[in-house]
Amino acid sequence: MVNYDHLLIQGVKAECINIDSGNSINCSQSVVNTHATLRCEMFYTSKYRFPSVDMKCGQDRRWTPYRPFACETGKSIKEK
Repeated sequence: MVNYDHLLIQGVKAECINIDSGNSINCSQSVVNTHATLRCEMFYTSKYRFPSVDMKCGQDRRWTPYRPFACETGKSIKEK
């Protein structure tokens, strides 16, 4: 299993897919070749200029390309 806990903080939602099988999986069950997409939950906005982050778990069990991602409470994108 790959540790993904450091990717999730308040307001961040993760969706993971096992690339080999093409199936959605629980991110806590991530293994090598898992694709993760992080985005903000409803009523949260990204603290960065990008609304989401995509990463892949490589053979070295690291998420790449690693980019920090966090969300804060605030207006949704539609309200801006």
